[in-house]
Amino acid sequence: MPIFMITIFGYTFGGEVEDVEVYVVDLDEGVGPLDLSDRIISHLRSDDSLRVVDVVSASDGLDDPVAYGREKVENGEA
Repeated sequence: MPIFMITIFGYTFGGEVEDVEVYVVDLDEGVGPLDLSDRIISHLRSDDSLRVVDVVSASDGLDDPVAYGREKVENGEA
């Protein structure tokens, strides 16, 4: 019986995740030409699992980018 249950659960929950909308809050200011966050965001955009809807950073003129992201989630926009 346990082998049967494992097989059923594996089949039921074994799908692939695709096209999940995400917002990125980028607080990295980088050092010189090396900006690690840009490389990570570029990698996220090239992946089919996630769809980067928006990248929010302190340079966008927001007082608190994290609060902005939290508000998007609480309002159901993210």
